[in-house]
Parts: sequence; C-alpha cells; structure tokens
Amino acid sequence: MRGVSHATLRRKIEEARVSHPPLRDPEFVGDLFARLLEERLRVAFRSPVAASVGAARMAKLSDALREAENPALYGVAETPAGQLGGVLTLTAPLVHESIEAMTGAHGAEAAPDRMPTAIDEALVAGFAEDVIDCFEHAVISGPRPGRGVAMGFARFTRKASALAEAPDAIDTLAFRLSLSIGDGGPAPLSFIVPLGVLDMYRAAEKAESAKRPLIAGPSAPEAIWTSTMLAAVQMAEFRLIAVLNEMTLTVSEIGELVPGSIIPLPVEQRMEVGLRLDTRKGVAGAPEIAAGALGVAGGRRAVKIGTPPEHAFIENLRPYATAPAS
Repeated sequence: MRGVSHATLRRKIEEARVSHPPLRDPEFVGDLFARLLEERLRVAFRSPVAASVGAARMAKLSDALREAENPALYGVAETPAGQLGGVLTLTAPLVHESIEAMTGAHGAEAAPDRMPTAIDEALVAGFAEDVIDCFEHAVISGPRPGRGVAMGFARFTRKASALAEAPDAIDTLAFRLSLSIGDGGPAPLSFIVPLGVLDMYRAAEKAESAKRPLIAGPSAPEAIWTSTMLAAVQMAEFRLIAVLNEMTLTVSEIGELVPGSIIPLPVEQRMEVGLRLDTRKGVAGAPEIAAGALGVAGGRRAVKIGTPPEHAFIENLRPYATAPAS
C-alpha cells in the first residue's frame, strides 16, 4: 500500500492522469518562493541573504518530518478552520542567526546549538510569518483574494508528535531550502504543506484568475513571466516620508549650517504633515498622496491620517494591490 500511495502522489505532482494537480508547476513555485523569501529577508534582516531550493518532494507528513535536518522548532501554520496548514522546520543555528540579524545581538556565535527559548520564539515569529506569506505569493503569483488565503502562522512547538494526530495519513509536498544570512554558512529550512491546503490555494487562484485575467490567451512563457512580475510588484516596498514643512535656503545659508544651528519653522504650522513617496529625485516638490497631523501614539511619534490618499494614486496601485477578502 505504501508503494501505491507514493505512486499516486507522484502522479499528482507530475500532473499525470489526474484532473486537478495540487500545483501547476512545483519547480517554478519553489524557485519563486526562494526568490521572494530572499527579497523579503534582505529588508527584514538588513543583511545579504541567499536562498536556494531543491526539488519539491511528496511524502507523508511523518516521513517529511523525519527527513528534516535537526529541527529545534516547528512553526505551525493553520487554516482559518484551525486545521494544519503547513509546518516550518527551523534549526537552532538558523533561529539564532535570524535573531542576530534582526537585533544585532551576537548569540549565534556563542552557542549556535543552544535550544531556543520562549523569548527566541517570540523574536523569530515574524520570520515564520514572512516564510508563509512568501509561499502564498509564490503559489498565487498575482492579485490574491485576501491576505492569508489558506493559512496563517499560529505557534511554535518543539515536538513533532504535537503537529497532527495521524501524520502517516497526511499527504504533503515538502520544499527543502538552504538559507544563508550575512557571512554565515547555509542553514537548512523546510516548509511542508498538506496537499489538501494546496487544493485551497488552487481554488483561490482559479477564482481570482476568472475575475481578473492577466493576459488574453497567454503562452506558457508569457504566463510565467507575468506571474513572476506581479508577485515581485506585490512584494515591493517604498519609503513614506512625512513632510512637516518646506523652506528655501541660499547656498551661503546652507554652507553656514553647523551642529547647533536652529532652523525656525513658521508659527502657523500646526503640526500638519504631508505624506510623500521617497524617490531618486527626493521628495521636494513631489505631490502629496495624503495629509495628516503629527502627534504621539504608544509613546512614539506618529502621524494620524486626516485625508485619504489621492484617488489617482490609489487607482495606479489598484491593479497590483491585494483585493480585500470578501
């Protein structure tokens, strides 16, 4: 029976003699997953990140977990119904390297194999969320019906036995990645997804494609290119600048500026700020996309939006923005 089950899974992955394969192209999804994760973590860690992925492998959940390399933590993703949506395996060195990259604390060098603590789990939770989000972007590489289509990060556990009651009965697709952060060496990372969850993604992508076709009758290369570009656009980030006031200075006045110089602001300025996008040419003279008031929230400086973003700006973003969940 085990051989029959394995053969059935292989036919599903290779899209042979089945009506609805769990993934359109596992190799393409895996490669896009790695590229998106690289870009996301470079921003989060502010450090060079390199990610590579091997061939996706189908296996029972129990087998996929046994094949994971020295996991210290299992990141559990759940579906909206509370069912197992995915499992992220993290080694102790990868946990500590991630925390070091985010905080600057040098804990990885001192004890790279130290078992993660509850504090470590809290610090690395954002990393787990990034992995799940990048996977969703790779599977549905276009506008998605909503954030968290099929799963969201729920918790960490240290015991594989706590993941599912019958791991031998759950068919999965396992992605094995290698992640290098900064000057550190490659660390193994696995993301294991039940095939039932992939069916949910497939249905969501099909529904979204029916509403918003990307290209009329695209060829296979065109579809892959378009999907990749749309996924990259959704992951793109920009810097928002809050402008309190603008003034003009002469060249000589600028040359006289020294530490301690005071630049007075107009008296009529009531802490109102304009929000602009940072560009290569700077923000001077750039149109405001929204306006607000400068204040304090949670003990930190904050801007409260007073007027919504300009309609034209939102319309330009709409083709790439994630549609709200219905």
